[in-house]
Amino acid sequence: SALADLGVKGQNRQEKDTINDVVKEASACGHVNFFDFVFQLVPRAELTLQEVRSPMLHAEFAVFDPMNSGFISQPGCLEACKRHGTGDMDEETSAAFWKGFDNGFTDICKRFRHPDGR
Repeated sequence: SALADLGVKGQNRQEKDTINDVVKEASACGHVNFFDFVFQLVPRAELTLQEVRSPMLHAEFAVFDPMNSGFISQPGCLEACKRHGTGDMDEETSAAFWKGFDNGFTDICKRFRHPDGR
């Protein structure tokens, strides 16, 4: 299929069924034109596969994305990183890491902004 040719393919029955559901939903109203395929169907299939492959990570992301926009705010991203980023670091290593991280985090966020400014 065209999705598989783009690397969007299921590796097991659940993933394949999920992709089939996305395709059925997209084609329910008839034909899918090129732009709908490129800008709607492919991203939706990729997102759906990510959700199926990493349900716990998706659930954690959803905590910081209550409007289900697919994006989280800079403070939300920082909080998520702080919740999950220290792992088994000792206090001294963790403090040094976060000092360096906090200094560069704003610059990183500026480079990776959503097109509408979020």
